Amino acid sequence: MKTHTENTILLEWNCKIRFRLFFADEETKAKWGKEHSLVIGNHHFQLDGLFYWMTGEMTNSLGASKAYAKSELLYMPIIGWVFYFGEFIFLKRDWRNDAKSIGPSLDTLMKSPYPMLLLILPEGTRFTPEKYAAGMAYAKEHGLDVKLKHHLLPRVKGFANSLRHLQSNCKCTLIFLKRQLTVSLFNHFLRTSLSPDKGSFGLYHIQVLSRSTEGAGAFEPTLTNFFAGKPMKVDCYIERISNEKLPAAEASDEEQAKFLYDAFEHKVNVPRCRVCASLCIMFRSSVFLSCVMYCL
Repeated sequence: MKTHTENTILLEWNCKIRFRLFFADEETKAKWGKEHSLVIGNHHFQLDGLFYWMTGEMTNSLGASKAYAKSELLYMPIIGWVFYFGEFIFLKRDWRNDAKSIGPSLDTLMKSPYPMLLLILPEGTRFTPEKYAAGMAYAKEHGLDVKLKHHLLPRVKGFANSLRHLQSNCKCTLIFLKRQLTVSLFNHFLRTSLSPDKGSFGLYHIQVLSRSTEGAGAFEPTLTNFFAGKPMKVDCYIERISNEKLPAAEASDEEQAKFLYDAFEHKVNVPRCRVCASLCIMFRSSVFLSCVMYCL
């Protein structure tokens, strides 16, 4: 049975969203949700969080989806409760405090026998022209060779700390044996087996794009349009970064920074991607197909 959250139901039925999900290649599709993962997302729209939830719902990984969130959200009615019981990691955005809490929080998540997907938004805030200009001015002032068009300058410390910790401490492979249905009150079980001799960790890009400019009948993904039930067209692109391309756990801060900047420059090319396979995931009226997408 398909599991929905109230918000994805509103997007699907009230807003009549046309949501397409693309995987960069077969490896990305096969491994998504099957290993402990750090997911690098962009933060461009007010509804980004809902789109990431839809991605988890469509790929049967919603329960394993976690994220970093600013600590102020913990005290918001309903939203804060959802994040807290969803095992989100709350950050005070003060590195002296966050540096001490990130490692133990990651260790807690990795104790689960199920794979977890941890979303991190290195931009730290939503895109605006003013914030973009300030970030590019900072890059120029500090001699950073960063060429971004649609993203803010990413912040490195939290990402680098998380990547290092996961690379050093993720020591188990999760092997899914089978899914079993029983006619009982608890009718859905997932059996797992752990093999401690091989690491299992993946780093992923995830990029959300609005197709509202492609023609009439679609609106920007804003809170106002969400509550008004305006139709939206959104694409989501997922790509697994090969482990061979990751900086070593002992890499310097400069190497970690260059890797993250390069990753965000790669995101700039995502809108130019071309669908090369005949199958495509679409999310409306519970339509669920698979897809493959490659970059030009």
